[in-house]
Amino acid sequence: MTPPFAPSTWRMLGLSIAAGYTTLGLFAVCLPQRAALEYFAIPPRARGATKSPDQVSTKVTSTADAVDLLMPLIGARDISIGAALWALAYAGKWREFGTIVVAGTVLSAADGVAIYKFGGREKGSWITAAAAGWTVIGLVLLGH
Repeated sequence: MTPPFAPSTWRMLGLSIAAGYTTLGLFAVCLPQRAALEYFAIPPRARGATKSPDQVSTKVTSTADAVDLLMPLIGARDISIGAALWALAYAGKWREFGTIVVAGTVLSAADGVAIYKFGGREKGSWITAAAAGWTVIGLVLLGH
């Protein structure tokens, strides 16, 4: 069956996925406390409650410390996927682009479950629906 839109439309939809990964990644890296609040409903570190240089250690002693450690890692993951997608698009390798998008469905589904569990039904449902849409786009691009 032929997809209902022109190949250029599917490529543009694919580029929106690359932009989504990149933007979400930058958000998590640059504003980890805010990203944790928006995604997982984890309250941010209290205003003015930063660690002084003598308190800096390699141990995670609070939820805010865990957020500061883990959200940038999640963000780096998303930026890496976004960069790979941009590079593949630039090279015109749309089948490979589609492969990365479909493989990323596993991450998106895991994100959706975690956000559903901790951030609420509405947010988790939106993320899961977006993951399903991205999968369709990736599958179509696999055929190009």
